[in-house]
Amino acid sequence: MDFARGIMICEICHAEVVDNENAESVQGSKDRMQRFNHQMRFIREGLQKSEAMVLPAYVPASLFLD
Repeated sequence: MDFARGIMICEICHAEVVDNENAESVQGSKDRMQRFNHQMRFIREGLQKSEAMVLPAYVPASLFLD
């Protein structure tokens, strides 16, 4: 941040950082993220329900073969 000029400056190239919040590519990324989150809600809900489950101890199949 360049407080003297009141603008944000890139630390690498020292150019002014331009806000592109409304750019089409940014909006498309937000739309994809919203769809992804919407589709993942069933998986998240299922995982939250399974948190309270107590799973039985693992018993190797080799113990049953003798």
